Amino acid sequence: MGPVTSLAQATLAGWLVTMGWAAASPAAAQILQGRVLDGETGQAVPQTVIRLLDASGEAVDLSISSLDGGYSLSAPSPGTYVVEGERIGYAPYRSGEVVLGRAGATYEVDLLVRAQPIKLPGLEVTTERMEQIERGLQLELGVAVASIRYRPILRPTIDEHLIKGHDITALLRWSNLPSIVVIDDPTRGPCFQFRLYNCLPVFLNGAPVRRELVPVLPLDAIETVVVLQPNETMQYGGGAILLFTAGWVRTGR
Repeated sequence: MGPVTSLAQATLAGWLVTMGWAAASPAAAQILQGRVLDGETGQAVPQTVIRLLDASGEAVDLSISSLDGGYSLSAPSPGTYVVEGERIGYAPYRSGEVVLGRAGATYEVDLLVRAQPIKLPGLEVTTERMEQIERGLQLELGVAVASIRYRPILRPTIDEHLIKGHDITALLRWSNLPSIVVIDDPTRGPCFQFRLYNCLPVFLNGAPVRRELVPVLPLDAIETVVVLQPNETMQYGGGAILLFTAGWVRTGR
């Protein structure tokens, strides 16, 4: 029962946490799983974007809560982690340090989140906001935004696709980016192919997104989309699809 004690000692600010532990194979990754619930009504909160950060602040896994609020995160090794989440209509949240002390353990963690309607930036991107976005992107990419081939896709364009009922895949397909081909794969998830190269990896606020998760990413939570060709940046040398939420733009991380 050691892992229960370790997790119970972590401070999860703003969250109600219920915990349990189940034995697993020692070679298996550590799993945090449970449900995201509204703190007042107790109802499930679907489409919450949840990230697991390691001690250095690097995102090691990502999950999108399902219709019943369920989520699952995988930690690669024992250590200290932080869980972050974001959902339109709820206050952004960030846990205190979560200590995972035993390899192969599964932690049952239900998260209680607080409703707080978020005012979206609207259809106009002001000069001040564009400068804020570009500063954040330059820090993330390590290069000036003006130096990359494809201009970032911003909220006004995303809102147009939301009105049409589009998701991330449709947004990229109908953006008609030269040399980018969208290939549908119902089993593995969509592939965003640059010319005849491999599928470009997808990241959300710096966290890698598994292909099968791309169709369920909530487009209404996305503030900015950046498409990188191979060799445009050192950090994403093979190219990438980078998605950023409004919370990332506000905080710059």
